[in-house]
Amino acid sequence: MIERIFWIFCALAYSLFAINTNFEASMINNVLIAYTLLIYCGWKLGSSFDIEQHWLNKLSNYKGIAGVLIASFTLAFWMIPNWMELAASNTQIQLIKHFSMFTLVGLPLGLSWSQSNFVIRGFVKIELLSMLLRLGWIYLISPTRLCNIYSLSEQALLGKALLSLAVALTLYYLYPLFVDQNDRAKKLTPGL
Repeated sequence: MIERIFWIFCALAYSLFAINTNFEASMINNVLIAYTLLIYCGWKLGSSFDIEQHWLNKLSNYKGIAGVLIASFTLAFWMIPNWMELAASNTQIQLIKHFSMFTLVGLPLGLSWSQSNFVIRGFVKIELLSMLLRLGWIYLISPTRLCNIYSLSEQALLGKALLSLAVALTLYYLYPLFVDQNDRAKKLTPGL
């Protein structure tokens, strides 16, 4: 129970901080820090619930598919440049964004991830990588500003950061394929 209160408090504290300090005036802070922090807090809150065996969850969130879809569509919505710009310039929209990133992206992913099988998890990872690559490329090569509130150089910097993040995550996801799992298990279990 205390863990759940902690993650809710973290999301609320960040929202208050971001609104009062204009933290999200930077495009990188908005996309890479704000989105990640709010989604992570919602994820941790969702994963703290043990509802896998609840009959309503089995009925409405079969294999975690519903939660993954809700999270994907909500995140895709907030990645639209016009909505990013509106959220950065309007406090009410910014609060709605924070609430939806926490409750409609992070929380459903936290509730659904443990129920999903490797195919769904792989699909989510591939979609995440493809979204990072597409957006990074668009932000990097666009000759005009996609968000009028952010500068063109900041947009290009975000594009580079998204492409770098996509490469780093790809290497992270591929690392287990190149490591002998038996050697890794021996290192984790001393005395064998």
